[in-house]
Amino acid sequence: MSARWDRETNARLIELWERGLSIDGISEKIDRTPSAVQSRASKLRLRRQPGDRSWFAPVIADGKVYWTTSDDDQLPALMTSGVEVVDIARRLGRTVSSVHTRWKRMSQARSPRVTVSDAAKTRNCMCCKTPFKSAWKGNRLCAPCGSYATGTRAQYD
Repeated sequence: MSARWDRETNARLIELWERGLSIDGISEKIDRTPSAVQSRASKLRLRRQPGDRSWFAPVIADGKVYWTTSDDDQLPALMTSGVEVVDIARRLGRTVSSVHTRWKRMSQARSPRVTVSDAAKTRNCMCCKTPFKSAWKGNRLCAPCGSYATGTRAQYD
């Protein structure tokens, strides 16, 4: 494997890329590692045609692999069936970290982010210390103190 990219190798990479060969296929033909091919394609700003996913995976030239709807459909079933995360990552062609992050994001999307401290409850006013019904955790002044604070604003400026 040669260390430097020359014009001929760049031209061959562009030709093979435009023909739709996979990263692995290109790397074998030009005698480079797959990561070197992906990195060079990114530097040359090579893009695949939209919707063409036959070549490898939904990867753009900067190396980012996007999750497909098929991957998203498989992940919950695999995670809840007791399959090890390492095996799930291997099946989906992803890293363990990527699987954990995607599962966490999918779980957060399904459940609202309201915690007990966010809910309406009785709190003590930060100004006069009297208990009042607070609508949410950021509501810390009772009505009289709140109207006074918004009316004068001198002590807060």
